[in-house]
Amino acid sequence: MGESVAGRLFSALDAFEGGGPAALRLTDIAARTGLPAPTALRLLRELVAWGGLERGADGTYRLGIRLRVLGAAAPCPRGLLDAALPALRALSARTPGTRWSPRAFSPAGSLGPGQPVSRPVRRSSGGVR
Repeated sequence: MGESVAGRLFSALDAFEGGGPAALRLTDIAARTGLPAPTALRLLRELVAWGGLERGADGTYRLGIRLRVLGAAAPCPRGLLDAALPALRALSARTPGTRWSPRAFSPAGSLGPGQPVSRPVRRSSGGVR
């Protein structure tokens, strides 16, 4: 019995991992996954139809908006933020006019109200200050 369809789909998405080029050709994806090109093509078409991949005019594939939306919805590991908060607060206290916001590390401010990101921008005759 071979790999499941879901396993093959994930394998196709994993082909984009690892710091390689952002856009891959069908042959690149088939080589990285070990799938026959016709099988890889069928999977890529499904992923494009779903929005997980986008196909460029040059025939290359890249990660699609649907995956970016899903990634943005994933919460930041709370342990990392808890570990960073003391250092962020100390840095904020030592750098006047600059502020950090825990909202940058969580979707829609789920950590509660944060500090202002920066002071308001003011225009003057000398430019923005």
